[in-house]
Amino acid sequence: MRVAFYTNLTARDSLGVLQRLESSSQHRVVRVYFYDTVSEARQSPMRIWREFGTWRLAAKVWEMATERLRRVLMRSCSMLPGLRRYRWTPRSAWEWAQLQRVPCSVVRDLNDPEYAAQLRDEQIDVLLVCICKNILRRPVLEAAGVAAINIHPSLLPRYRGPLPIFWMLYHGEAEAGVTFQRMTERIDAGPIVAQFPVTLDLEKSEAELSRQLFQVAAEQVDEVLTRVVEEPVGGMVGETCATADPGCYYSYPSKDDIRELSERQRARRRR
Repeated sequence: MRVAFYTNLTARDSLGVLQRLESSSQHRVVRVYFYDTVSEARQSPMRIWREFGTWRLAAKVWEMATERLRRVLMRSCSMLPGLRRYRWTPRSAWEWAQLQRVPCSVVRDLNDPEYAAQLRDEQIDVLLVCICKNILRRPVLEAAGVAAINIHPSLLPRYRGPLPIFWMLYHGEAEAGVTFQRMTERIDAGPIVAQFPVTLDLEKSEAELSRQLFQVAAEQVDEVLTRVVEEPVGGMVGETCATADPGCYYSYPSKDDIRELSERQRARRRR
């Protein structure tokens, strides 16, 4: 099965899913598309600051700066004869794709007709989306021969939206999980293919819980995509609550929400 993989340029937790796909005997990653989150941040820094808050943004800026330095070092290791044997451990999907020489593209708008045409020309069976901010439209979603599948880090229909892990910790949920769903133009609103629950440790940080959930997704992705191909219409768990319950969608938290969660977690760790 031919797979196109969509993720953010700066995403780290999608690495395990991509590696598992590439090692599969049943699936072949034809191309990886990286949504250019770096350019997005440069074009609208105030919006990014409002979405992430001061501390979250500072951590992201530091992460992006170190990623850029690592890219320079990676190029040096590949170009200089004395450094070619240096074993580089990738920290992100982008680094891994570079090291493995997987065909990839850094894209500012994944909905550009050029990329939908490219998916059709390359006869992509499944478009797999894992941590990607670019909201995909119908022409791209329909370009995959079998399905466009999204990996969402919550048990849909609960906690639709961009930061489900934050809100699960904020509300003190006992259970988290990962959902594989068929994508529609409505955000997190497509039919559910498979779900995998995980006990939620409220003392974990967002980053720790994110790594845990996407590791679960990596362990299951091979089996789930095989099921999607074998049962292209059936085999679904159900519909999400896109129209039935608007309250299950959570947008970006406010500064007060972020501060409140930090205080709650500090209190939990002192117990």
